[in-house]
Amino acid sequence: MEFDLKKHTILAVVCGSQAYGTATATSDVDIKGIACPPKDYYFSLLKNFEQADKPVWMEPFVDNLPPNLKEIASRTKLEGSIYEITKYFKMLLEVNPNSLDTLFCDDSDVILITPAGQKIRDNRDLFLSKKVRYTFFSYAFSQMQRIMTHRNWLLLKAEKEPQREDFGLKPKTEIPKNQMDAVSAYVKKQMDHWETDITSEEELSEPTKIKIREKVAFLLKELKISSENRFVAACNLIGFEENFILYLQKEREYEKALREHKQYLDWKRTRNPERAVLEEKYHMDTKHASHIYRLCLMCEELLMTGKLIVKRPDREQILAIRNGEWSYEKLVEWFEQKKQSIDELFKTSTTLPDAPNRKKIDALLLEIMEDCFREQSKTMILKPVNGIW
Repeated sequence: MEFDLKKHTILAVVCGSQAYGTATATSDVDIKGIACPPKDYYFSLLKNFEQADKPVWMEPFVDNLPPNLKEIASRTKLEGSIYEITKYFKMLLEVNPNSLDTLFCDDSDVILITPAGQKIRDNRDLFLSKKVRYTFFSYAFSQMQRIMTHRNWLLLKAEKEPQREDFGLKPKTEIPKNQMDAVSAYVKKQMDHWETDITSEEELSEPTKIKIREKVAFLLKELKISSENRFVAACNLIGFEENFILYLQKEREYEKALREHKQYLDWKRTRNPERAVLEEKYHMDTKHASHIYRLCLMCEELLMTGKLIVKRPDREQILAIRNGEWSYEKLVEWFEQKKQSIDELFKTSTTLPDAPNRKKIDALLLEIMEDCFREQSKTMILKPVNGIW
């Protein structure tokens, strides 16, 4: 990186548990921000900047932290990322929960801001839409899937590596790997085609196509249990014989079991010692459980009020869940009830638009970048070339 990152940062905030108000004695400090690099980075084939996420690049921002966080940063690992502005706007357009936190966190958590950064925060409502149903809740759903997977690992302790014979397969594959890969790619192509085929009608506008694709992708992810049915349907459509489809299913099950076994061993080897104690005690990752609670309530609040509350008023409950107050069964029951509530709000709520207004956001981005380049030009030092100005 050939430019002063902090000098070109227009907004930097404290994020994560410190911003949510749920930090504990062992919590570290996370910093997130937006930068507009020098103009030549946008027109050069040799220079590039998308994000800076190494601790050494975060260190200059420590001076901007309040004393209590500065002390924490001095004894813990400092983490964070500073993103190039156009990349950050793309994440905001996707209604990324972590990116939105940067715009909606309390003023007290803002550690660096320029007029350009303030302009983004002043226009932050532009980035809110009913897509929160597919981002905030999708993130919560993925956390729940992780809890379920880890819980199975904790209870089963599957140390033995899966064998082909366990799935009714011969010790060695009957079809060369390159041929199996070709078959799998062909079937996947058919499955992917179904996901996009409904948006191929020419009369649909591009924003409508994007919206439909996003909903289809989310629902397919949420209904992961149906993926095997889609696989079989694709094989039938292609014209594979029943015995061959059965063989492919067994191979898929074996490969899946191998992947999960490797993931289990990797997880067991690298998991955080503090969280491992919680998982062994409560048979689930209670930190993930607290994230699920927070994300679901933030999603529900957004659909009800159109407001994103980062500093959590339910801090005590979040920490109680993290400390194991809820059982796994209670979490699952609460999650299912909250899902129904969010789905109903999504259908009936008129508080938020269906999607962000891309034209307005694009105009805002251009305006801010022009402001940044104008400020940068004021600080440029002109030098004569061969004694001639």
